Amino acid sequence: MSDLIAAVNGFSDPWAEAMRRAFWQGTLAFGTVWLVCRAWPRLPASAQCWLWRLAYVKLLLGMVVLPAVALPVLPGRSPITTAFAAALGASPALPAAATAAATGPPLTNQAVLPTFVSIAFGLWLSGAAWYASRVLSSWRIARHLRLSCRPLEGAHLAHDLRRLCCRNRVCRVPALMVGEVDRPLLLGIRHPVIILPAALLSCCRASELHLMLAHEVAHLRRRDLVWAWLPLLAEGLFYFHPLVWLGRRECHLSQEMACDALAVGTTQRAHSEYSEMLVKVAARPQARRREFAAVGIVESCQTLRRRLTAMAHLAPMTGRRWMAITAVVCFAAAAIAIPWRLGTREAGNGQAALAAETGGRPGGGGGGGSVGGGGGLHLSSGGGAPGANVAGQQFALSDVDPKLLRHYRVGKKVSDFPDREDLSTPERTYAYCARLLASGEMAPWARVSAHAGRGGGGGLPRADVPPEVARGWLNAGILEVWLYRQRYAAVIARVTLPSEAFYDLRAVEMQDGRWLNLGESQHSTIEGARASFARFCLVRYPEIVLRQEAIARAMDRPEQFISTAHKLFQDIRGADYQYFLTSTKPDVSEEFPADYCAETAFDRWVNWVCTTFSTNPITDVQLGKAFRGQDGLPVVPYTLTLKDGGTLSGELPFHCSVEDGRIVWQATTGLDWHLPPGK
Repeated sequence: MSDLIAAVNGFSDPWAEAMRRAFWQGTLAFGTVWLVCRAWPRLPASAQCWLWRLAYVKLLLGMVVLPAVALPVLPGRSPITTAFAAALGASPALPAAATAAATGPPLTNQAVLPTFVSIAFGLWLSGAAWYASRVLSSWRIARHLRLSCRPLEGAHLAHDLRRLCCRNRVCRVPALMVGEVDRPLLLGIRHPVIILPAALLSCCRASELHLMLAHEVAHLRRRDLVWAWLPLLAEGLFYFHPLVWLGRRECHLSQEMACDALAVGTTQRAHSEYSEMLVKVAARPQARRREFAAVGIVESCQTLRRRLTAMAHLAPMTGRRWMAITAVVCFAAAAIAIPWRLGTREAGNGQAALAAETGGRPGGGGGGGSVGGGGGLHLSSGGGAPGANVAGQQFALSDVDPKLLRHYRVGKKVSDFPDREDLSTPERTYAYCARLLASGEMAPWARVSAHAGRGGGGGLPRADVPPEVARGWLNAGILEVWLYRQRYAAVIARVTLPSEAFYDLRAVEMQDGRWLNLGESQHSTIEGARASFARFCLVRYPEIVLRQEAIARAMDRPEQFISTAHKLFQDIRGADYQYFLTSTKPDVSEEFPADYCAETAFDRWVNWVCTTFSTNPITDVQLGKAFRGQDGLPVVPYTLTLKDGGTLSGELPFHCSVEDGRIVWQATTGLDWHLPPGK
């Protein structure tokens, strides 16, 4: 049961974020449309109907994560560094922490309980299911109603219907039937049927029946039954939103008024004659039931009053009026089509940033890539220096939702665990990683890393570890484990080395039943280690969720990756090769304009590029179509033609990062031409 509750808790947060985003964006859209319709009462009903439909589209699109344009209206925020410095580092360097130690408060186990958000999610799901049952019941009523009707006998009405369909350019002529209904109805999308009340056939003139048919054919021409599912879906998802119900009423009314205008224009009858027909239909007693899968001619006396008022002000459409109406609808459609979000008033906020990533990093141990420098936006390795106490930054585990957090004591040394690769629990993963640090083995880090696909320690030599340092890691005492959302964990251990003592925090992630290494950081106090994990839960985890959503929609804009790859190669071609080959600066490679991360030393790569292309430059760059690689991330294939006719081909992958709440796509690896084959 705890696993189910934890899963619901984990799923409810993205749901709450989507609902919050859709709620305020939809509220703004509905409010704007309502104000436009009230400020411009003579706006044609068809334009009003489209504005309300666009508001529904904006509401539903708010639940989907799309690349958005940031509107700089919020106050600026101070940047927050990432939680684990060693998780973004290159190799397992020994810490330089202070020797002071402190014991933490006693720990108690906590059961996993549903959060307030997960309870709200359950209530919302119940309401959505109730509304779905109403729609299903109404569909069944409409289906039963259609089966209970009989074909209409009378050639003159069938002939009128065919002529009306021809005038309205309706290819599929609906079937004409008679049934025990209180008003004329249009049913069916694929096989439309117009149902006329049997009582009206005996008391209405032929001209009035002709107007009724014209109204229903107008619904068919405008495809109102198809568009009717848009407010139905919005009501099912946002049944608690009052503006959604207001929008349905106004949208339906504008839809009816648009059909009135179309019917009058098609039949060329007087407004008064059409109004009399509406009054006659409205005067008949009507049932309270409501068919979601049908459209009628008169809903209520309240709506009839507004429709008659609108009929009295019908005016011919001049060219200038059409241009104004088209401009309003197009502007609203553009506001809907372009996703936007509220951003901070910071320089460059909201701009799409594509740059090179910090490369393959196994995290907290193992070999890694070297960061390339140069132009463009480039993410640093993040975090503070090892040993930094983050408790002063006001992050605490007490700020984390206790229903998503569990912890327990361990009280064992690393040497108490078996000397083998065991990643079944967070503490066993820590013990194995500590043994790797004690032995100096680099190659196994790729197997135990959560980011093994972005580098790894394969092929790296074994490091020499002094015996006293190795004993310190083997005697490290694992104190406690903190679990967040049943997927991420932090293991805190007390490590004493010859020259220093510190609290070591290693972050791990559950993947395919194994707890894999994310990285480590060292702290002078246990409170500092706990605060570091609290920062991960409160800052880094939302960034992970945002990154996962961005990866899922990465290929919505494949052209951005091709553009960034093109700029990368142009920067390589435009570099001053002689300057980088002859400069005596020790860090001159950091000035190289190509923002790229090499799998080995970046200065080696810069030297190879300058040496090769100074005598045999790139003459042509050919880029293929971007596609998803095996890891689900975008890849751009390339072929470079050199001056001597030779070619360099490969694939340039991209990775995603989050910087101050912003998605940053970065090109990385794939250009290590200097590496010998097989390396």
